[in-house]
Amino acid sequence: PAIDLRPLDVLVVLGVGVVTGLIAAWLPARQASRQDVVAALAGRRPVPRVPRRIPALGAVAVFVGALIAFYGAGPGDPLAIVFGSVVAELGLVAMSPTLVAWVARIGPRLPAVPRLALRDAARSRTRSGPAVAAVMAAVAGAVAVSIFATSQEAADKRGYIPMLPQGMVGVSTLFTGADANDLEQIVATVERELPVEQTSLIQGYVPDEGACQADGCDLMTVVTPPQNECPLERPRPIDTADAAAAANDWRCQGREPYSSIFGDWLVGDADTLEALTGVDDPGARQALESGGVVMFDRASVLNGTATLQMVRYSDEGRAVKGGTSTPDAAQSGESGRPEVLHSVDVPAVWLSEGVRPGAGLLSAEAAAAIGLPVEESGALFETSRMPTQAEEDTTQRQLDLAVTSGSSPYLVVERGYQNDTALALLVLLAVTGVVALGATAIAVGLAAADGRPDLATLAAIGAAPRTRRLLASSQALVIAGLGTLLGIVAGFVPGIAAVRSQTDWSVPFTGVGSPPVLPVVIPWGNLALLLIVVPLLAVVCAALFSRSRLPMVRRLT
Repeated sequence: PAIDLRPLDVLVVLGVGVVTGLIAAWLPARQASRQDVVAALAGRRPVPRVPRRIPALGAVAVFVGALIAFYGAGPGDPLAIVFGSVVAELGLVAMSPTLVAWVARIGPRLPAVPRLALRDAARSRTRSGPAVAAVMAAVAGAVAVSIFATSQEAADKRGYIPMLPQGMVGVSTLFTGADANDLEQIVATVERELPVEQTSLIQGYVPDEGACQADGCDLMTVVTPPQNECPLERPRPIDTADAAAAANDWRCQGREPYSSIFGDWLVGDADTLEALTGVDDPGARQALESGGVVMFDRASVLNGTATLQMVRYSDEGRAVKGGTSTPDAAQSGESGRPEVLHSVDVPAVWLSEGVRPGAGLLSAEAAAAIGLPVEESGALFETSRMPTQAEEDTTQRQLDLAVTSGSSPYLVVERGYQNDTALALLVLLAVTGVVALGATAIAVGLAAADGRPDLATLAAIGAAPRTRRLLASSQALVIAGLGTLLGIVAGFVPGIAAVRSQTDWSVPFTGVGSPPVLPVVIPWGNLALLLIVVPLLAVVCAALFSRSRLPMVRRLT
C-alpha cells in the first residue's frame, strides 16, 4: 500500500509531546522549590499530602467519562467515545497517587524488602503516581484495541461465507473473455503446479450481452411464492406486534447468504453439486435426476417445486435482490416492472447444509426448459492436501501467463476463515510492554537515587548485596503491576464503547427495529498475558540491571 504521511497530524503529535515534556520538567522543579530547605539538607523527605478533592474529582471523572463514552456508542459518535474515554482515563490518572497510598497499606504484612518498596512508593507518590499512570495509559490503549479487534474478528468469523469446500481449489473464467483453449491451458497449469487429484469443469449461466435489446435485457429469475414472502413486505400498515412477529419469522430473515466465483446460477448433476458443496444429499440428487433444480434459498421452494422465469427488464425496470421476483410484478409487464417471456415449473429441493456456491444449481434439463444460455465458467480441483501460499502465488502467476486471449482468471484456494489480527495484536502487546518497561525503569532509577539512605541502613545492619536487587524488583512490581491493572480497567471503557458503536453485519438484518450491534468479545488471554508478562518483565529487568553493592552515604573516621 502507498504511504500516506500527514504532516499536520505529525505536528500535532510532536506538539503534544513537547508540551508534555515541559510540564513533566516544570512540575517537579516547582515542587522542589517549595521544599523546606532545612529538611532537605537534613535528608528528611516529608510525605506529600494529596488534597482529598483530587481523588474524589478523579472518581467522578471516571464515572462521567464512562457514561459519555457509552452514550456516544449508541448513535456511533466517535467524538463522544474518544472524549469520554479521555475523561475517564484522566480521572484514573488523578487517582493514581491515592491508589498507590492505598496499596501501601498492606506493607506491614509483608517482608522487609517489599515493605520498603511500598513505603517508598507511598512517600514518593508524586514520582510513583505518574509512573503508574504512564504504564496505565500504554496498557489501556492496548486493551481497547484488543477488545475491538477481537470482537470484530469474532463477527467476521461468524459471518464468513466459504466459496468452496475446505481444501478445494477453483479457477473462475467468468467475464474474463477466456475461450475453450484458454480453459484447457488453465486446467493443465493448475494440474502441473498443484497436487490435483480430480478436476471438474463447471458450467454456469453467464448473461449474454446479446440478450439486451433496445427495449430491455432478458434475465432468468426464480419466483418467490406469496406464502414465502415476509409479511412486512406486503403493502399494509405495520404495527409493533407485526415487527415483533417478523423478528422470529424465517421469511423475514433475509436471503440465504452465498458466495460464488462461477456465477449465480450453475448447471450440473449430483456429482457437480457434491463437488461444489461438499454434501451428498439424496433428495437433491433425486431432484437433479428428475430434471429439477437445487436451491440455496429457502423462500424459492414451495411443495417441492420452483418456478423459473425468463423475464425482460426494461430500462426503467428494477432487478429484484437475489435474482427472484414476485408473480404480480413478473406478470404485469408494466413500465418499471419485468415482463415475463417464459415460465416453467420444475422439481426443486432446498439444500440447507454445506457450502452455498450460488443461488442455485440447475439440471441440464431445467436449463434447457427455460432456455438458459450456459457456458463453462471455470474449473474445480480436488487436491490431496492443502496447497501452500507459495504454491498458490506461483499458480496465479502461471495462469496470468497462460491466458492470453482474455483477462486473468481468478484463482481461489478455500482455506476457511483466516485470522489476520493475531500477529498485529502480538506486536501491539510487545510495544505496550516496551513503553511500560520504560516508565517503570525511570521510576525505579529515581527511587534508587532517592533511597540511598535506606540502602545504607540495610548495609549497616548486615543486609546481603542482593537486597538492592530485590528492592529494585519490588519497586518495579509495585509500579508495573498497579499500572497494568489500572490500564486493563481503563481500556474497557473505550474498547467496549467502540465495539457497541459498530453494526454487526454478520447477522442478517431484517429491517425491523435497530440494526444489531457488534457483540463484545473480551480477549481474556491477551489481558492475562499483559497482567502477567508486563510486571514480570519489569521485575526481571530491574533485577538484571540494578547494582548489587549497597551504597555508603557517610564514612566515619
